[in-house]
Amino acid sequence: MRSFASPLPAFLTLAVLASSTFAQGNFSSDAVGASPIFTDVPPVGVADPYVIAAITQKLALYDIAIDTKNFSALSGTFATDVVANVAPVPITSLAAYEAFLQADLAGSRTKHTTDTVFVSNIEPYTAQSISYSDAIYFGRGSALGQQFTFYERFDDVWSKDKVDGSWKISERTLVFFVCVDEASFF
Repeated sequence: MRSFASPLPAFLTLAVLASSTFAQGNFSSDAVGASPIFTDVPPVGVADPYVIAAITQKLALYDIAIDTKNFSALSGTFATDVVANVAPVPITSLAAYEAFLQADLAGSRTKHTTDTVFVSNIEPYTAQSISYSDAIYFGRGSALGQQFTFYERFDDVWSKDKVDGSWKISERTLVFFVCVDEASFF
């Protein structure tokens, strides 16, 4: 299993550098991209915008597939041999991941949103991304009228299909932050 080298520290440093660069009136991407902090993250302006757009679209497809319960559409986002670290025991195929999600979401009305995506380490056939997601479950039965919001992050390793050129997740790791019950605020 490939380890995920998190670009988050470099991303946060980039945000600070960009803020100070913009505050000084220097809007050149070279001023930020030339920083020595980039050891595992491509400098600004070097990352392939087409790869970033393709990966962002695939993450949106995940949200739509989950909310519409069209689990077969997950094949557009995940490799058939995906390793999903989203449960106590890793899930080691797309078919098993689809079955896990189908059972987990059975009878649930949901709204998933991927609101931040950072793509890095883009190579000819691999890339990595960190994405933040909110998953809202709308209560039923005794919980009718309530909503439960899960805040989470996905660390994904992407592989480019050598035949059709599409990007798919080959490894996914869920970082779960918290679940908030709307009723607990009132």
